[in-house]
Amino acid sequence: MRLFNLHKIENELMRVDPSLAVSEEVKAKADVLVKMLRQRFRTFLKQRISSKAKRTHWSMEFARINLPVVAAVMALSGHLKSDLECLNDRDSLLITNSSCFLKCYDHANKDKEGAYLYFDTVRNVFVRSGKVAGRGFVVRGDEHLKSSKAARPSSKLYRLYPSKESVRATNRRRGHFESLLQVIAAGFDPTSEEMSSLEKDYKNGGVFVLSKGDVGQIKSSMKNLKCSDNEKFRHMLAYQMELGYDLALSPDDIVSTNPGFESVLGVISSNE
Repeated sequence: MRLFNLHKIENELMRVDPSLAVSEEVKAKADVLVKMLRQRFRTFLKQRISSKAKRTHWSMEFARINLPVVAAVMALSGHLKSDLECLNDRDSLLITNSSCFLKCYDHANKDKEGAYLYFDTVRNVFVRSGKVAGRGFVVRGDEHLKSSKAARPSSKLYRLYPSKESVRATNRRRGHFESLLQVIAAGFDPTSEEMSSLEKDYKNGGVFVLSKGDVGQIKSSMKNLKCSDNEKFRHMLAYQMELGYDLALSPDDIVSTNPGFESVLGVISSNE
């Protein structure tokens, strides 16, 4: 709760009261969600990762094992629809009221890192999840806007949602980039003291389901990013949350074709 600031009052909203025990209803919803995310994850591996060898990469097993962590955050944040058991594999699991999410461009959130979502304000659906670590949500949003203005799209997002200022603005499209609202899925303060707990297993006060082998793998990964061990764990946290929220989106709405964990898998692109 402290790591993701769920206990703080923002915009007159306290998402989780730390003085109260988590309700059995929220716990039950998280349990249902884990089962749904695991099922969707199997499909995700086949559709998003073309290399069979990459599908069995240690990071993918790490991601699967840690899906309950994402489910807990999503349930506590109040981001889920009321009755998940009524939904199928092609339904979005997220509540469609974007006001239930904090906006990335609010001043208090601009330097936070983690996972974010893009909400199509015309169609009222979420169309993409993303991650950012090493810089804040606002910087990443500005990078997306700049890419949406390019004459040639470098991703499916920019092809389907070109900026109004792009020469592609009149091309066949799903919408304009300016109609997308960037909101926080799971955000954290990279300078908070809770960051020091990321190298611990959840049984020892950490967040991840984390073995000693996982710690070693994480520390020896992401060499291309040239970052510290602490930053690598921040990337892993952001990747994990991005994946969970990606799995919660409807495959009919989502515009991302990225596999996630790109810098860990070794398939990083310039638009990660």
